[in-house]
Amino acid sequence: MTQLKTQTGTEAEFFKRGRDIAKAADAGKAIPETHLLTFADPADMLAVSTPKRLELFKALRVQRIPLRHSQSASIATAAR
Repeated sequence: MTQLKTQTGTEAEFFKRGRDIAKAADAGKAIPETHLLTFADPADMLAVSTPKRLELFKALRVQRIPLRHSQSASIATAAR
């Protein structure tokens, strides 16, 4: 099952991850599939983590329904 990891981080960390992935790709290494949602400000993360959204994501996880990025954005908008 695909897992989405949510965390806080800096812009520098975001771009470092991108550079590391690009270097691995350039070296012909396999790039592991990751699903990461990073917020620069913990307050922003808490603001979008409403009880309704958390309930929805828990229900989807129980049903093992995979989400694409565009679907996640649509769900987040609908749950407001």
